[in-house]
Amino acid sequence: MDRLTVQLYLNILPNSMIPKAAVPLIMEEYIGNATDPLEIRDRFLELCGDFVFVIPSLQVAQYHRDSGHTVFLYQFLHRPSMYQNTKPDFVKADHGDELPSVMGSPFLISPDFFRGPVTYEETILSRTMMRYWANFARTGGSKKSKAAGKSKKNSRQVAEMEQVPVIEVGEQAGTSHTAPSDGTDNSTEFLSQEGERRNLSFRGRNSCFRFRSVCDPFLKMGCLVRILLLCCVTWAAQGTGEEDSRPLLETKYGKLLGKTNVVKGTDRSVHAFLGIPFAKPPVGELRFAPPQPPLPWNSVRDATNHPPMCLQNPAAMELLNEFFKGAFRFPPISEDCLMLNVFTPADRGQDARLPVMVFIHGGGLTMGGASMFEGSAMSAHENVVLVIIQYRLGLLGFLSTGDDEAPGNYGFLDQVAALQWVQDNIENFGGDPKSVTIFGESAGGVSVAAQVLSPLSKGLFHRAIAESGSALLPSLMATTSEEIKFLLNVVVNITSCDPTALVKCLKEKTEEELLEFSIALNLFALPGTVDGVFLPKPAEEILANKESNDVPLLIGVTEQEFGWILPSVWNISGLREGMNRTTVESILQVLPYLNSAPGVLSLVMDEYIGDTSDLLEIRNRFLDLCGDAVFVMPALRTAKYHRDSGFPVYFYEFQHRPSVFKDSKPDFVTADHGDELLFVIGSPFLSDMDLLSGDMTDEEKTLSKNVMKYWANFARNGDPNGPGLAKWPKYDEDEYYLEINLEQKASRKLKHGRYEFWTKTLPEKIQQLSAGDRTEL
Repeated sequence: MDRLTVQLYLNILPNSMIPKAAVPLIMEEYIGNATDPLEIRDRFLELCGDFVFVIPSLQVAQYHRDSGHTVFLYQFLHRPSMYQNTKPDFVKADHGDELPSVMGSPFLISPDFFRGPVTYEETILSRTMMRYWANFARTGGSKKSKAAGKSKKNSRQVAEMEQVPVIEVGEQAGTSHTAPSDGTDNSTEFLSQEGERRNLSFRGRNSCFRFRSVCDPFLKMGCLVRILLLCCVTWAAQGTGEEDSRPLLETKYGKLLGKTNVVKGTDRSVHAFLGIPFAKPPVGELRFAPPQPPLPWNSVRDATNHPPMCLQNPAAMELLNEFFKGAFRFPPISEDCLMLNVFTPADRGQDARLPVMVFIHGGGLTMGGASMFEGSAMSAHENVVLVIIQYRLGLLGFLSTGDDEAPGNYGFLDQVAALQWVQDNIENFGGDPKSVTIFGESAGGVSVAAQVLSPLSKGLFHRAIAESGSALLPSLMATTSEEIKFLLNVVVNITSCDPTALVKCLKEKTEEELLEFSIALNLFALPGTVDGVFLPKPAEEILANKESNDVPLLIGVTEQEFGWILPSVWNISGLREGMNRTTVESILQVLPYLNSAPGVLSLVMDEYIGDTSDLLEIRNRFLDLCGDAVFVMPALRTAKYHRDSGFPVYFYEFQHRPSVFKDSKPDFVTADHGDELLFVIGSPFLSDMDLLSGDMTDEEKTLSKNVMKYWANFARNGDPNGPGLAKWPKYDEDEYYLEINLEQKASRKLKHGRYEFWTKTLPEKIQQLSAGDRTEL
């Protein structure tokens, strides 16, 4: 640690707790003239330990003794061997280390919190400790011990607290002795603390520090204990990959204490501020209500831990974790989740106005959270401020009754509130509120596209990137009242609520009950709706009428959107062996957008499956069909609408299969849904403990740098092009797009034939079939 960090901790405490005039005295007493970072660290830890535990304990002992009661004092000095591989070498006897000995951990057989490997000497120590504690429980201290304490008072000057009886393990385990020795008895009995009351003094390294004159005024407040504990815990949590400095920053609502991350592949560091509230907790009467501005806080808020994830099925997240590598630890789940994370370059200037990129996570509007994504790599490599937001999911985020009782779109409204928070606060993080780009993948891409259409978010952002998602994506954007009624019936059946008082019923449910409903819904998505406020009209009508927000758009898809992860979510089995026509038809029959009119399914089967009988070929064509219907065609339609409105559009197809999936995905899978995200967020440069991190080839590291550069260039000026990058033409009448692989190149008219089928051939044939039906009638 450095001196400035220590001073920061002391100065952030309110003046009522530590007078600012006392800070230099404390620094002189504990830190002195030390310049060695390790020595400063050790002295800082001692400072915190003294203020939080040692000095208050000594003061209580004094008070209790002066009240005429028997007092026994100890200091535990042994570092348990069970921690030899889990705590750094500089740690001695840590907070709570005596508990294993007191609880008799060497003698526990069944699995237990305090169970661990111990030495023979530690078994002796544990027996001794248990005997001390049990003897005290039996007698509370004999008259003999009181007399002994009185007889030793004058020679030991116990009240000065300069000689503390201690327990340690040495060559003879279990020996208790007092240091420094003055020739008195070094037996195993504890010294009884009795005698005249006097001012308690504590002799430190440099001078006698008078406890009563300096410490009493601010030790009276319990908040000091909590804040100093916070300092100790959050500093210790930094560990590998983070610098010792702790950034302090002020927002509109209060101060934040963040952490510093070091990023692979660059010599730059990033300040991370995690779990920042952008709205009040959406609980109680705020369930199924628009978000409200957050309440300010007076103390310094710890911003080093990820926020709780919004209510969702935890099993789904664990499956996702296992799919990647199973090492990531998700934060808890809570309704109180409207928070965001901010990553900003540590070396930004005081007056920096960097481009701001706001990421909206995916997950089918039912799962996900900010903790899944680390923004340090993109922030450091591209000199941008990255914000990752959360929003209500599933039942709490998108329930709609189709009327004013519950209009829906609460998750989208949360996103608007987060964007408003960015406008109000991002300058404090070095960001430019006039240069905000929103980007997201899958349901996050749907969210981005929805924000582009909403009048509520007008002016809150200036560019948009939609990855594998659009507002025309079926199943995540309801287009008819029949869809809403169907989904409402599903909710009523699961919750057993009276449909005439559904919202009132759900507001009275506990969080645990709502979690059970989320688990029952599983990944069944409640979509966005036309609520008359966030979305005043259906998405396609807004696009066709050229009424969307005037912003440049970067949009695209992966080569095989329905490759492996989505079929796994849909529980489609047997893909490795192939599929037959009957299986394909049975799956497609449950998709409403492929059964909108009689004969549609057979037309689609003819177009994609044809007359092939090869099981592997049928599988590949089925996957292509699903990817086109759900992702590719809606994205192309969105791009054309936006282009025809006169706004700049850039389109891409991501084609590279990440090497990290070589053992977890079959060989037939190419670039799957979400694969581009690993390169957008710079996964080759993330910590090994991040969800999307992984070992990549040198070529993939270069690809990630290029993708981050394209995205950041677009965020800077609305154009992804820049020096050293392959030319990316606009998506104009020639329909140029960028093929993103290990090598990037421009191409034209992505899936032009399929697009003609979905937008012209199929509608015409449906119309002909409908006309034929009417003729027969």
